[in-house]
Amino acid sequence: MKVKYFFMLISLIVVLILLSGCPAIMIIPKNYAAFEVSVVEWMTGPALEGASVKVFDAETEELLGTALTDSNGRADLTISWLQTLGTERIIDILVSKEGFAPSAVKGLKITGGVDSENPVNNGVVEMAANRARIDPDSEELPSIDVEFGDLAGNPVDLTQIATDTVVATITSGEYWDVLYAALDYIPWAGKREGSSFGEKEASFNISTTGRDGENIFHVVVYDYNRARVDYLFYWNIDLDPETVTEKYAPTGLWIYSLTRDSALEFYSEDPIYFSSFSREIHFKPEDAPEDGNIFVQVAWDAPATTTDIVGYNVYRSDDGGSSYKKIAFTTSTYTFDNGIGLASGNTYYYSVRSVYSDGTESADSNIVELTPLDIFKTKLISPADSETGVSRTPTFTWKPVDKDNLTDLADVGCGVIPDSSITYYYLIWIYDTNQSECHYFPMVDSASGGFETTGAAQVSVTYGDTSWQDNSLMWIYIGEDGNSYYAPEALEAYKTYEWGMDYAVAEYIGDDDDGDGYADVVQRSITADLNYGFDRWTNEDEYYNRFTTGEE
Repeated sequence: MKVKYFFMLISLIVVLILLSGCPAIMIIPKNYAAFEVSVVEWMTGPALEGASVKVFDAETEELLGTALTDSNGRADLTISWLQTLGTERIIDILVSKEGFAPSAVKGLKITGGVDSENPVNNGVVEMAANRARIDPDSEELPSIDVEFGDLAGNPVDLTQIATDTVVATITSGEYWDVLYAALDYIPWAGKREGSSFGEKEASFNISTTGRDGENIFHVVVYDYNRARVDYLFYWNIDLDPETVTEKYAPTGLWIYSLTRDSALEFYSEDPIYFSSFSREIHFKPEDAPEDGNIFVQVAWDAPATTTDIVGYNVYRSDDGGSSYKKIAFTTSTYTFDNGIGLASGNTYYYSVRSVYSDGTESADSNIVELTPLDIFKTKLISPADSETGVSRTPTFTWKPVDKDNLTDLADVGCGVIPDSSITYYYLIWIYDTNQSECHYFPMVDSASGGFETTGAAQVSVTYGDTSWQDNSLMWIYIGEDGNSYYAPEALEAYKTYEWGMDYAVAEYIGDDDDGDGYADVVQRSITADLNYGFDRWTNEDEYYNRFTTGEE
């Protein structure tokens, strides 16, 4: 009875408050927010299907929503919470899958609305997950502390940054494997403003010039198990620069796209240096997935007038409309796409804008369309593996085939780029199994070139032939001394050889839509390249056929 009277009393008090003219009791609405999570293996790797995606409140750790990634590595989530309308919420996202180290985004800011049928769209959250190196059952994530100051050592208020350089000091109780930092884009080996390897402390000077308004500072850190966390810090930059009135767009935007079926992990302490660029890429060619890495380089020409230009923003869209998303800021005239969300056969659009000292941008450069090629395999038909009694002047036959069905011809253009627009290049070798490093190979047109076909087609060439499809053909023998000689008229009798690909490459060269005299896009799919320059790295062939000659 006492409980009953208590609630009656509370009800009476509420009525009296309303009748007295006091403000009505505020009803807290339910907020609804939607977003998409896009997950790939490593960076530039294939989409990660079947991964668990969980969303938590960053402060209370309350679970707000779950989903699984589809075949494109994407998961759509809609979450709801009780909070004053328009109030931002900070969330953490955790991705996990059997055999993979966990991956997380921490500190993401989202907004919601009251319409459950049309929740506020917060865009795409890009993530990458790595196969566990040490313990696939570990749920541990690397943890860091970050402090922000100016060059004089004074703390910086991130809600109102008025200094042109912010010093970010990052510490951890445990050694991290690798750490990348950047402002306003997700850093990785190909593009970052700071990096650290195998340390517990790092400090980076981050320029804020030209970054007016709200920007996200990313710290991406990996532990030795390959667990990954992308920490987000929101910076409100207000430098009050002088207004720039004359703006000029970049020109000559072009793209080089490389799809390779060999492992390539942009995640290592050992750098390589591209001969065409004065910067390093950190990578390690092991442990990464072997079913497709897409590496995209974007480059352009600076405007003739570069006064007040502090850098360039690079954008990518998957529909060519209004959905352009910034993928990089750079002070140079080239950069690399981090690859998150890229898939063979899908079409993307790139543009670049000049960034000025007052934070404004120019108009778009020329727009370049890219459809990354799919990977393919080469099927070695004859001589077959383990075949005996093979002619001493054998006919070597092979064809490019689908990566999943070795009986079907390859379609690296995925039905989007016509097969007739794609050129295949090959060079074969025949190794002498009894003498180390001795081998034979054919040279087309008396040069180091190999065989070329328009579109995917079966190829045959007979040892000793002097021509192939109206091209001159010469057979070369590399001796034990490393020198080149004319090959003998026939292979030795009753001897075992191996044959396979020196390189096997599909290439598409686009049009020159901007009229600068160069193709706007060059795309390659590479399944083998033993240092011939089609690939940026060595790409071993997957297998070879061994055969034994007969008497004739």
